Amino acid sequence: MNGEVADALGTREAGADLLYSVAAAHDTPRDATVSWSPCSASSSACVGVSGEGGGMVASRRPSPEVPAARAAAQSARTSRSRGRWVVSWSAVAVGVAGSAGHDTTGWSTATGSSGRRTAQMRATAPASRATSRARAASSSRGRSPSARGSSAGGREVFGVAVNGRALGSGGGHRTLATTAREKPAHPRWVRGRDERCGTLTRMTGELSVTTRAATPRTSPAPRTAGGPGGARWTGAGLGAALGAAVFWLMHRALGDDALISVAFARTLARSGTWGLFPGITSNTQTSPLNVWLLGGVTAVIGHPIVVVGGLLCICSASIGWAATRLAERLDVHPSAGWLAIAIIATSPVMVSTVGLETFLAVAVLLVLTLVALEGRTVLTGALCGLAVLTRPDLAIPAAVLALALFVRGTDDARPRSARTVAAQLITLPVVAAAVALPWHVWSWFHLGGFVPDTTFVRTADASGPTILAAVPTWLALYPVAATASALPVALAVACAVWAVRRRREPRARVVLLLVAASWAYLLALAAIKAQGAGWYYGPAVACSATAVALTAGAGRAWLPRAGLGAVLATATAGVLAAGPTPWTWAPLVVNFARTEQYAAIAQDLPALTGGEPVLGPGEVGALAFYGTVPVLDFLTDPAITEQQMRERAGNGFRATLLAWSARHRPPATPIPARWRLTFAGDGSTPASAGRVVRTWPIDSPTRGRDAVVLTEIG
Repeated sequence: MNGEVADALGTREAGADLLYSVAAAHDTPRDATVSWSPCSASSSACVGVSGEGGGMVASRRPSPEVPAARAAAQSARTSRSRGRWVVSWSAVAVGVAGSAGHDTTGWSTATGSSGRRTAQMRATAPASRATSRARAASSSRGRSPSARGSSAGGREVFGVAVNGRALGSGGGHRTLATTAREKPAHPRWVRGRDERCGTLTRMTGELSVTTRAATPRTSPAPRTAGGPGGARWTGAGLGAALGAAVFWLMHRALGDDALISVAFARTLARSGTWGLFPGITSNTQTSPLNVWLLGGVTAVIGHPIVVVGGLLCICSASIGWAATRLAERLDVHPSAGWLAIAIIATSPVMVSTVGLETFLAVAVLLVLTLVALEGRTVLTGALCGLAVLTRPDLAIPAAVLALALFVRGTDDARPRSARTVAAQLITLPVVAAAVALPWHVWSWFHLGGFVPDTTFVRTADASGPTILAAVPTWLALYPVAATASALPVALAVACAVWAVRRRREPRARVVLLLVAASWAYLLALAAIKAQGAGWYYGPAVACSATAVALTAGAGRAWLPRAGLGAVLATATAGVLAAGPTPWTWAPLVVNFARTEQYAAIAQDLPALTGGEPVLGPGEVGALAFYGTVPVLDFLTDPAITEQQMRERAGNGFRATLLAWSARHRPPATPIPARWRLTFAGDGSTPASAGRVVRTWPIDSPTRGRDAVVLTEIG
């Protein structure tokens, strides 16, 4: 069958007239396969014509006013019996005009042992010069195994069988969609292609295909428990369960930096102060969104650690839901989403960041990718703004992932005009700015910085290796945990090679975007000489893990499921090997002391210092969260913060940026302190610094035994 063939055909009866709505797709070869599919729940049958690259399904209810139709389709009945379809039918005819204008003149039937019947069509004209003129068809509503036939000229016709799906109906009109691929595919895995529409009026009329773009639809996702949405809720449930398990393991081992965020949130909830201690305002919180969420719920229930666990479960559930929905959207088995959340939630680097904004950042980035792929420009821009409020440096991966707006999804093949693309490129940053700018402008005037002060104090830090240079150090300190965390990033590079070879496929392009976002983020942090802290790796590891999972899901269905089982089994074995639970020390953490040791020190300070401020030893999170005495350092004292920002800004572009960001900052007055906490092993001599008041022994797996010394210095 030459030229355009129908990909979907619906009917509406109006007396003796039939109005056909045709969606045409793909050119097909001259020879085509005639196939018939029994229907699931109607007295009708489905007749189709297909060839390499395309197909047609004709659908019409027999009308008493049309003799040709009444004679063509006599009866068809289907029923469900013992788990399979048992079909009975009499005769079905399809008219295919040949080069001489002849119609199909005969048909025959054959019965298979399983109850499936085959329709074989015979045409009086050579199939090599067949044209696209349809005469009579049977009615259809469903899909089932189809049959194949041969032409009258002795040439075997060929092509994959047509698989149709009811897409919707209205006003008596029902449309069916079919598809053909280079390889036979299960009908539930099939997606629509480029389509155009046409009409055919009256049974004897000519088929006229127009060039109007049709709106293709998505074929159903692979069946899972609970229907198409069940897979997503399974992913969300798995994420929530893993989040709860991780929180239970970590609730006594939150890192010092995590407790900084929790202390910020508690102070905001109880006193309204933006800082670690009531009455001391500081612009050193990198993640406003995380603090707002933690502080808002803490103000209601009053238990900040419990709020941390709840937010972790919600973020993990969101990651699982978004990853599964993304897999379905890309025609990948939904278990790929389950594999993604399993890798992310059990990754040691992600586990070490509980209490920080890392899980929230990953949730925002994956949902952003999903809505961008769905073409929702305004929501994509809003999520880009939320990404900036989660962490300013997330603007880099968010911008990369927002390019999914311009990836044609498998169910969206409509061409985009230059005007549409331009409108999206304008709308995206405008909406993102509308979401993020109000906070930054308020911070500029009221907190003294357009961006958080940590933008300067956490970068250009010469006290340790930067983010990429720190990888060998992590591998030396935590060989198993660091290797497990880096493995998805390495595998994602291989997945990117696979995706480049299949870059025409939407799923391959999304994989490339995820890998590109990971490395763009890491390279951007390396460019500003960010510290090699564990939480900086989280978004890159999560994006890489999602890319790996989607690539696995693009293959056989058992592969992501096997990967899911392997990940969960490995994580369980790792937890059992780590010793008693809950943990008192998290993987990939290099604090000087354990959390409970800092808590004991914080509880002793009020009696020793009379509640007066104390200069901190360099780690302030646990001391601030578990105590009431203000502990001063570059994150809590604005004067110390300002001094350190100037030192690290230097005299170049960073100094210019700092001057612009701090143009509304009032001069900071140092907070007086007559007490000081130091580490005995850091090289300082407590005797020369003042009177030693108290010493507390501490230890950590990475630094060994040490002591914290309280001295009176004034």
